Amino acid sequence: MINTVSLKRGSDIVKAFRHGKFKAGRYLTVYVRRNRLSYNRLAVSQVKHFGNSVERNRAKRLSRENYSQLEPGLITGIDLVIVARACNPKPDYYMVNSELKYLLNKLELFKKESTSEEIIPLDDKVLPEASV
Repeated sequence: MINTVSLKRGSDIVKAFRHGKFKAGRYLTVYVRRNRLSYNRLAVSQVKHFGNSVERNRAKRLSRENYSQLEPGLITGIDLVIVARACNPKPDYYMVNSELKYLLNKLELFKKESTSEEIIPLDDKVLPEASV
């Protein structure tokens, strides 16, 4: 993960729970709170009665992996807590990926994309043989 470190202090995680925004899905709940840093901080957890240690570690691993895939498109300066919820059957990689994208989009954490008109003006001839 490029712009992300672990969120380790319990007090910071509690602040994200109490004072941050959250969205819940079928498999995950995502809590987010602004920090005043130039990087993101991430904590991954699960509910109390999730399953045995193998299932808990798999859920955390899937959440971290999917976050690392989505991280380049996210804004910086946030504390994020991802909580895996107990459900049956347990989700696979693609289910977690689609739900995490959906929840992060609902929380408006993706960078705003610039339009093509801002990048290259229409009257600017980049290549002589190119037609616009």
